[in-house]
Amino acid sequence: MWIGFAVEDLEFPVTYYIDTLGTRTAWITSGIGWDTFLTWIRDRNSRNKVVVVTSMEFIPFLDYTKHQTGAHFVCLEIDKPSYWLEADANYNTVDLGWGVDKMHWWRIGERREWQREPSFFLTGENSSLEDGITNRGYKVFKGDAGYVAANVAIVPEPRVVPHDIYNAMATGMPVVTTRDNAPWLSSFPSFDVFVEDGVEAIIEEVRGTDFKNLGMMAQEMVPDTASFRESLIDKLTF
Repeated sequence: MWIGFAVEDLEFPVTYYIDTLGTRTAWITSGIGWDTFLTWIRDRNSRNKVVVVTSMEFIPFLDYTKHQTGAHFVCLEIDKPSYWLEADANYNTVDLGWGVDKMHWWRIGERREWQREPSFFLTGENSSLEDGITNRGYKVFKGDAGYVAANVAIVPEPRVVPHDIYNAMATGMPVVTTRDNAPWLSSFPSFDVFVEDGVEAIIEEVRGTDFKNLGMMAQEMVPDTASFRESLIDKLTF
């Protein structure tokens, strides 16, 4: 099987999908004509061709190209719409899922010295949240050191893909995040509170929960890169 990515720009998370899938993948960026797009697909020596489209600029090419090549087309919405009624599948990033290098993050988490009192790793900038936590006497860490120094992660912004959410869980930290990110945590042990609920609610929920045990349970369930690759191939195979 050959999998091609038709994208506006070659950037994360598409680069991670390509790296995870490995060989027999390729990409093309927008700003080309339909004839170049058609040639790009035709030149691939594979009976089973799948094109993942993340840019609406390619949609006008798809009807003719599908007829001419017999390729399968998947529209993938990342941070902008990408949808075609006649696609073999229309996905968003949650549908595809995510995976991490569990051994790498497990080793990082092994260096953590667990404390009975919660300390927080803020994976993104949010000054009001940071001030609210520190003003109540709790430590807040930022930067990569937070993966070891803290014992509860807070992801304060919506994520197209859960890179820092899953990385934190893979170290054994439970995660508090926004409601927009709830789909990424739907199958994992997690807190019953969101960033939008405010500092008081977050601290009350964390203090009332065995956050170490919660993090360890989440750590066991985070998908690794190998299982993520299998899932990607399964969802892109027709």
